[in-house]
Amino acid sequence: MHPRIKTPAALLLSRRSFSSILFFFVAASLAVSALLALGLTEYSSHKISYLTAFRLTLSSVWNPGDLMFQEDESAGYYVFAGFSTLAGAVVPVLLLGSFVFKLFNRDPLQWRSKISLINRPGEGAVMVLRFYNGTQMSLVNMSIDVIARYETTAVPKSLINKPLDCLSGTKRVNRGFWAYSTPGVPFTVRVPLSETLSAAQTYEGGVIDLQGQMLEKSLVDIIALARGTVVETGRDFASMYRYSTEDCFSIGHPAEIEVDESTNPRHWNGWRQFEESFDVYLFAYGSLVSGSSMARTVGHEYHPFDGPIAARLYGWRRTWNVASDTSQLATRVYRMPDGSTYDGWVRSLGIKRDPSAFCNGAVFRVSAKDLSLLRIREHSYTEQDVSTEVTWTGKPADAKVVTYVPHDRLVPEPRNPGDVRPTVIRRGYIALIEDAFRVLGGESLDEYRDTTDEPDGIFVQDMDIEVVD
Repeated sequence: MHPRIKTPAALLLSRRSFSSILFFFVAASLAVSALLALGLTEYSSHKISYLTAFRLTLSSVWNPGDLMFQEDESAGYYVFAGFSTLAGAVVPVLLLGSFVFKLFNRDPLQWRSKISLINRPGEGAVMVLRFYNGTQMSLVNMSIDVIARYETTAVPKSLINKPLDCLSGTKRVNRGFWAYSTPGVPFTVRVPLSETLSAAQTYEGGVIDLQGQMLEKSLVDIIALARGTVVETGRDFASMYRYSTEDCFSIGHPAEIEVDESTNPRHWNGWRQFEESFDVYLFAYGSLVSGSSMARTVGHEYHPFDGPIAARLYGWRRTWNVASDTSQLATRVYRMPDGSTYDGWVRSLGIKRDPSAFCNGAVFRVSAKDLSLLRIREHSYTEQDVSTEVTWTGKPADAKVVTYVPHDRLVPEPRNPGDVRPTVIRRGYIALIEDAFRVLGGESLDEYRDTTDEPDGIFVQDMDIEVVD
């Protein structure tokens, strides 16, 4: 049995934010005052009300000793008054101690609470740990040790600390090292795990391969230990973060953080992505090439690093093979310029298999949450894995890429000969797509036109979309 190390309450509290410490102080003052007020109400010789007793005990927390000056009270009253006086001395001391610990022992590093799992080309899973300099000061000579701590199954049980190699480029090293860190800048530590188990197998399975040693996840913790020096104060620091391998993993590359050195690092918009992993790329070939259209779907803008990035899809042809009407999209009403309702067919872009063809488009790195929202939008399409058929500059070797292929029921040919309703393409839809390819740059717009079938015999029409509940 390993001895349990007790941590001072003030030190535990100091690990919270300043606002959390202040909130704790206020909450503790109110809670202590409320409890002690019950005793004063019960034992006061003057039969004071609870609200009066609460006011007195709360005042005593801020001004210890006030209640002890009351005369002609019972012994029980003075007992509770003594407790109130003691609380008035202890609670502020706890608050002050927390602030002192935080100011003079503040951990300069902010650690990501999840470890990403990715695959190296031709090899197995790699752990990706992330942290950033959370202070307004520079850090130097930072070294990062990653240790697997596990419990043996032999009797008597013992704990083993196994140092893990890290990656510096493609070479294995004993530890990570950074000579210099400016405020806010995030860092990445990569730790190779296995040559046999993939990232998905490590994530989903019950075992983990610790560089050749196979163990049950439930027995293993990952400990990251960082050391360095704060330039402005000359103070050495040590920072540690502990992960349980049963619930700390996520699949995919960590999200990139947008660095804005002109502002306080705490105000960078990129921190909302710090905990995210991008596990899938989306290949867009129509309206989703538009960054604004994607942003409306997923609820946030994309950093240029994450898309849209010009790409090509081979073995598929882009064509106007999707047709819908109000019977299929009950929440959508098409309005003509004169305000009348259009009840014919509306065409939009889709793709179909053609080994001799290709089409251009754009890829976005999407999180699991993004993908769930895209699936809602594209519920009339089938999600298709096209990882080996999409290419772009800088494509990761292990990238998973999906796109959306229209369901058979949306493809209008062969149409019922008795259905003579007109078929049109919305002019606004065409403009949105061409603007998106124009923004993509280079020859993207010309290539879009060259690799898209002409919509023969279909009218282009000005038309608005009205969404109804």
